[in-house]
Amino acid sequence: MSTTTNDVGGLLPGQARLLASLYEHRAGGGEGFATSAISSNLGLPGSIHALVDQGLIEAMVMTDTWRKDNWSLRITERGGTIVRLL
Repeated sequence: MSTTTNDVGGLLPGQARLLASLYEHRAGGGEGFATSAISSNLGLPGSIHALVDQGLIEAMVMTDTWRKDNWSLRITERGGTIVRLL
């Protein structure tokens, strides 16, 4: 897995990986993921859906959601890419 970041908004690569993990779990395991984990671990308000709606996160889970090498997540700040995991 490669990670690129321009560090906009102060979101660290490790935090992005955690968020990617949470989103991957949600996509593979239904709607029951812990939104509180996002708030407490990343300091971000609300659920994945709310953050996507606000334009702060764009996420795409590809192919087999349980294989780490087969997904990517792009986190944005009002359209600017912060971190992309490939």
